Amino acid sequence: MWGLDLLAGVALGLAGGSRGKTLFLALLGGVLVAAGGGIARDLIFGLPLYVLAHPAFVPVAAISAWAAYRLRLPFLPALLLDLAGTLYFAWGGAERGLAHGLSPEEAALAGTITAIGGGAIFTVITLFHRRENDPARANRLEYRDALGEALEEGATSP
Repeated sequence: MWGLDLLAGVALGLAGGSRGKTLFLALLGGVLVAAGGGIARDLIFGLPLYVLAHPAFVPVAAISAWAAYRLRLPFLPALLLDLAGTLYFAWGGAERGLAHGLSPEEAALAGTITAIGGGAIFTVITLFHRRENDPARANRLEYRDALGEALEEGATSP
């Protein structure tokens, strides 16, 4: 289980790191996206902090975020890594909640907090940070333009 947790931490560290315009924001994003939800879950439900029991998790997420920042990870691979890590942490957070005696409803909430909590925290922190030259934003706009053109062509096709 620890190996899969670490692999998901790498995936979310890469995804979070690709969202930062500066190195500081990339590191903050990688660590928050990978570990923030689990920390929030543990604090909300009074569980032992996972990151204290596994001290390698946060440095691995930070190194992954640094790599994503240096490599300028494109939007689509970052999105797929984010999806994979999020799905794994949703399951893992619920499983951890059940293992610590939470009810099924509480465990489902714990899984949700684990999966999306860190990304939500990072989004709120960077909400007002202007990212004019953000490569991920440029890629999203490029995909949106391509989708719009495809829809327009489909509407005029017989």
